[in-house]
Amino acid sequence: MELSESVKSGIVVRIHGKKTWVKLSCETNGCEGCHIAGICTTQSYSPTLPAKLKPGLTVKKGDRVMVLGRVKEWFKGWLLMAGLPCIALLAGLILGRLFRWDEGFTGLLALGLVIIYYIVLWLFRCKVDNKVEWIIQSIITD
Repeated sequence: MELSESVKSGIVVRIHGKKTWVKLSCETNGCEGCHIAGICTTQSYSPTLPAKLKPGLTVKKGDRVMVLGRVKEWFKGWLLMAGLPCIALLAGLILGRLFRWDEGFTGLLALGLVIIYYIVLWLFRCKVDNKVEWIIQSIITD
């Protein structure tokens, strides 16, 4: 399993053509391994997510399934959230040194560039879409 994958169990709640929706069973797994446990406000939060079927697998409503969550383009996400802000911070510090500005002003400039970057990122948040795909891997048989 790669760093960018997560396996959860769930129940198929809806099928419409080739689209399948799975309600994740977070209450059976507990919250200890969940990445959003710290911000979750409900004890037994169970999101319903669209999922693709693994080739050759057929499911019906009510089936218990194992779902693999895979983050696509994780490097792009890392770059947007950490890489480019670091570059903005360094650019502010380099500009301050080149123009021989006071250290305090240089620090404020660097932080200001990072703040401006995150504001622009927030304004274009619709274009930076969610790149997590859920794939139904197998049917759970008791």
